[in-house]
Amino acid sequence: MNMIEPCWPFIKRTTTRKGAPTTRAIATKDWIKCWNDMEQERIQRWIERIVRHVRKVNELNGGNNYREGSTEEAFNSTKKRQAERARRNY
Repeated sequence: MNMIEPCWPFIKRTTTRKGAPTTRAIATKDWIKCWNDMEQERIQRWIERIVRHVRKVNELNGGNNYREGSTEEAFNSTKKRQAERARRNY
């Protein structure tokens, strides 16, 4: 489990919001700016969920049955699932 992975989708969404960069130099500049401007609260939320992920992997004895980002409870509705995703900020 790579603990830096949650930031990549966020950076990609942020840097391509108005379309993909047209050159490597622009892409590099945009990614570095996004990285430097990232809010500490967002990073802290990603760090805090590490404990939950490690606990679940331990429960499964390190097996490949754990899908990172899933929750322990099943959601009965799309609205609840979307609210949970927004809370976790994927």
